[in-house]
Amino acid sequence: MIDVLKKEKLLKLGDFFRGAQGSDITLGLLINFEPVEIYELKHQFPCLNLSAKAEKTAMLKPGYIMINGYSASFADVFFLVDNPEPILIAVQCRWRKVSLDLETIKDEHKKNAGVSSKMKEKARKLRNDANTVSKKKGDELRYEAEQYTQLANLLSKYRIITIFITTQRFSEELECIPEDCILIHQENFDTFFGPVFSSRAKFVMTRDSNPNMSTASQLASRYKAISEDMGERIEKTRKRRTFMSHEDFCKEFPELASDDEIRSNFVYYPYHPHIESFEPNKRTRV
Repeated sequence: MIDVLKKEKLLKLGDFFRGAQGSDITLGLLINFEPVEIYELKHQFPCLNLSAKAEKTAMLKPGYIMINGYSASFADVFFLVDNPEPILIAVQCRWRKVSLDLETIKDEHKKNAGVSSKMKEKARKLRNDANTVSKKKGDELRYEAEQYTQLANLLSKYRIITIFITTQRFSEELECIPEDCILIHQENFDTFFGPVFSSRAKFVMTRDSNPNMSTASQLASRYKAISEDMGERIEKTRKRRTFMSHEDFCKEFPELASDDEIRSNFVYYPYHPHIESFEPNKRTRV
């Protein structure tokens, strides 16, 4: 995907998201991709602070792909394009344990498409709050409200396209996928990611926490039971040994043994068991 973005090539969405499924109108949209930089945001967008990791600051304009802050409600990854028309691509990954159906697709896209209205409502509340505090604080809130209003006005110019990527099979009618939505699911993973990377993509999306690989900050932001200090202890421990199973991990960190969230989501790839086998692909045509 990134290689395609760097070629500054005019493409249809259906050609860029190879093998994706959606309406002919949505897949036929032409977009001129610009050279890109990738930023991992520290905060949950939509927000005013676009500071990113590695002491970078992203900008809300074409040329920036932004990985949203953990557990953000808007999108996992998003970016803007301006030509031939303003479009905001919002990519949402759905874990295998979370179901995805047409109703969910409609609801999630409606939420994404309403991001400008959400920012306007945020600005309205800030202005109301400004009337109940000191003058200095009120001026600060009114300034913040103006910033959110400008963000809302900018976002309102963009057509929101939501891309759903799921490791599950999709059992409903593909012809019913709503406009401005694109679906990449288990049966077209090979086409989208290619045969070499599709199995790895399934693994990463299904089980995203491996104590042998995840950083301290990733673990601390993902799990309530893991503090930053605990995450650093895990990183330090794995320098002298590898965790081969959850039982093995709990011998080193018995205080985490009873945490259901960790037990359900930790994986110790490549050590068994790491991921369930996927059924052979059975192609479904739109």
